[in-house]
Amino acid sequence: MRWPEELTCRDGAGLAGQGWTAFAPLIRLGVDARDTVAVTGLGPVGLLAVLLATALGADVVGFDPVLERRQLALAVGARA
Repeated sequence: MRWPEELTCRDGAGLAGQGWTAFAPLIRLGVDARDTVAVTGLGPVGLLAVLLATALGADVVGFDPVLERRQLALAVGARA
Protein backbone atom coordinates (compact mmCIF):
# COMPACT_ATOMS: atom_id res chain seq x y z
CA MET A 1 0.00 0.00 0.00
CA ARG A 2 1.28 3.49 -0.81
CA TRP A 3 0.73 6.31 1.64
CA PRO A 4 0.31 9.94 0.56
CA GLU A 5 3.40 11.93 1.49
CA GLU A 6 1.36 14.39 3.55
CA LEU A 7 -0.01 11.58 5.77
CA THR A 8 2.04 11.24 8.96
CA CYS A 9 3.00 7.81 10.26
CA ARG A 10 0.90 8.44 13.35
CA ASP A 11 -2.21 9.31 11.33
CA GLY A 12 -1.57 6.51 8.89
CA ALA A 13 -1.24 3.92 11.64
CA GLY A 14 -4.60 4.89 13.09
CA LEU A 15 -6.23 4.86 9.71
CA ALA A 16 -4.72 1.49 8.84
CA GLY A 17 -5.93 -0.16 12.05
CA GLN A 18 -9.38 1.35 12.28
CA GLY A 19 -9.80 1.51 8.53
CA TRP A 20 -9.14 -2.19 8.07
CA THR A 21 -11.53 -3.02 10.92
CA ALA A 22 -14.25 -1.13 9.05
CA PHE A 23 -13.26 -2.22 5.53
CA ALA A 24 -12.63 -5.97 5.93
CA PRO A 25 -16.26 -6.96 6.60
CA LEU A 26 -17.48 -4.87 3.68
CA ILE A 27 -15.09 -6.65 1.33
CA ARG A 28 -15.75 -10.08 2.85
CA LEU A 29 -19.50 -9.58 2.31
CA GLY A 30 -19.04 -8.20 -1.20
CA VAL A 31 -20.86 -4.93 -0.47
CA ASP A 32 -21.72 -2.89 -3.55
CA ALA A 33 -24.35 -0.53 -4.94
CA ARG A 34 -27.09 -3.18 -4.65
CA ASP A 35 -26.79 -3.28 -0.87
CA THR A 36 -28.07 -1.42 2.15
CA VAL A 37 -25.60 -1.42 5.05
CA ALA A 38 -26.60 -0.76 8.66
CA VAL A 39 -23.83 0.61 10.86
CA THR A 40 -24.51 0.31 14.57
CA GLY A 41 -22.30 2.65 16.57
CA LEU A 42 -21.00 5.76 14.84
CA GLY A 43 -17.74 6.31 16.66
CA PRO A 44 -14.45 6.43 14.74
CA VAL A 45 -14.70 2.92 13.27
CA GLY A 46 -18.41 3.25 12.54
CA LEU A 47 -17.89 6.54 10.71
CA LEU A 48 -15.14 4.94 8.65
CA ALA A 49 -17.56 2.12 7.83
CA VAL A 50 -20.09 4.71 6.66
CA LEU A 51 -17.48 6.41 4.46
CA LEU A 52 -16.20 3.17 2.99
CA ALA A 53 -19.61 1.58 2.39
CA THR A 54 -20.76 4.80 0.72
CA ALA A 55 -17.64 4.77 -1.46
CA LEU A 56 -18.55 1.21 -2.50
CA GLY A 57 -21.93 2.55 -3.60
CA ALA A 58 -24.05 1.09 -0.81
CA ASP A 59 -27.01 2.80 0.77
CA VAL A 60 -25.94 3.32 4.41
CA VAL A 61 -28.06 3.73 7.52
CA GLY A 62 -26.33 4.61 10.79
CA PHE A 63 -27.53 4.06 14.36
CA ASP A 64 -26.14 5.71 17.48
CA PRO A 65 -27.73 7.18 20.63
CA VAL A 66 -25.51 10.29 20.40
CA LEU A 67 -27.02 13.04 18.22
CA GLU A 68 -23.64 14.52 17.20
CA ARG A 69 -22.45 11.15 15.89
CA ARG A 70 -25.63 10.70 13.87
CA GLN A 71 -25.15 14.18 12.42
CA LEU A 72 -21.56 13.35 11.43
CA ALA A 73 -22.74 10.14 9.77
CA LEU A 74 -25.31 12.09 7.75
CA ALA A 75 -22.60 14.55 6.73
CA VAL A 76 -20.37 11.76 5.37
CA GLY A 77 -23.02 9.86 3.44
CA ALA A 78 -25.42 7.95 5.68
CA ARG A 79 -29.13 8.52 5.34
CA ALA A 80 -31.62 9.22 8.10
